[in-house]
This record gives sequence, C-alpha cells and structure tokens, in this order.
Amino acid sequence: MFAWCRQSLTLCVAVMAIGAGGSAMACPNPDLGAASMITSNGASLRLGQNLRVFAGGAAPLDACSYLGLSRVPKAQFNDAPALVAELGGMQGLALEIGVSSRCATALLVQTEEESWYFNDNGQGPGRPHMLLSRPGNGTLSVWIGTEDGQPCRARLSLTTLLR
Repeated sequence: MFAWCRQSLTLCVAVMAIGAGGSAMACPNPDLGAASMITSNGASLRLGQNLRVFAGGAAPLDACSYLGLSRVPKAQFNDAPALVAELGGMQGLALEIGVSSRCATALLVQTEEESWYFNDNGQGPGRPHMLLSRPGNGTLSVWIGTEDGQPCRARLSLTTLLR
C-alpha cells in the first residue's frame, strides 16, 4: 500500500498515525518502565515511605477511555508511571497514597487487578490523596500529573493502615 514507506520508516509511521485519526495520543501505560521502582511489604510501609518523583507530562486523559474513570481529569500525565511498587504482605491493610508539591498535581493509580483510581484534591486543590481499602499484593503503578503538563518535583508518600 505504501511502497515508499520502505525508504523512510519514520515518515511512514507519522503519516499512518495522522491518517488514523489525527495526531498520536499517548495514554498512561503500566507496561512502560517507571522512573522509580520499589519492592516493599505492608509491615515496612506502616512507618511510611516517601519518594522524590517528577510530576507532569504531555498526555491529557480524554482519549484514554480504557481507564474507566467517572470523570476525565484536567491534568496531563506522562505515559510511563512515576513509580511502580511491587507490594507483598498487604492482607488486612489499606494503603494511603499522597502527593505534596509546590505545583498543582493529580494522582492516577492502577492496582494489580487493573483497576484505575484518580484524585486531584484529597488534601485540598492540587494536593491529591487517596486511600485504597484493599490494594492487594502485586504491582501498583502510580502516575502524577500537573494541570498544565509542566514538570515539577513532587514527594510521593505510601503508608499502610489497618483496615
């Protein structure tokens, strides 16, 4: 169909992306490598763990319908998570996740069961906070976005609590 594609693979991919419905849109992808990774268990997270991460990104979520969110956040996210946590020993525990930063941030989380959660004002506007009552064992992927997509430094906290 596009015989000229063999000569310029990059140009061909760009033309096909535009022809498929406009500019290519990125969405959060838990299969991409995270900027930070931790392995932890419920007992060690009782004391809490804080991590420095970067918030922001170029992808608004309005084209990411597979997330199944009740409302589309106005924040923009990277396609790769800011953190991937491999969790164990989470039976009987809830997981509290919070973000603090000088910029307005939003929090997007995917659990091992592939459920998606979003918050942008848990501790006040732009200071997301959520409590997962049954986070489960396995992979937890976390994205931190910003309203305008501009990158900024943030502190992500993870703490377990008894249910």
